[in-house]
Amino acid sequence: MSEWKSERREHARTDVVCAITIGHEPAADRVRGKALNISDGGAMLAIPVGALNGLAPDVHLTISVPRVTVNTRMYERVDTEATVIRHQPMVDHDIAGVAVRFSAPLDLQLEV
Repeated sequence: MSEWKSERREHARTDVVCAITIGHEPAADRVRGKALNISDGGAMLAIPVGALNGLAPDVHLTISVPRVTVNTRMYERVDTEATVIRHQPMVDHDIAGVAVRFSAPLDLQLEV
């Protein structure tokens, strides 16, 4: 018997690819990657698989959120603290998927 499960996410996800950095500046051990999708509550990140070693459960995250107007395209820098919820292999074995939950919801104002 199959039961329908409701969506557990409180915030709507937006499929948007944007650059991310895990770690504080100017540390040399910062990890660069990209967000594959994002919501006001968290994100799914793609980072080099080697960066999983030593990845703390609580991280500082910098996100370059794309902003587009009629005449411009720019990126807004958003800094937040986040908790790693899980990580998983990706099709490309050099990349790991990392799900994070933001410590406090953000108001990213992304279109769904």
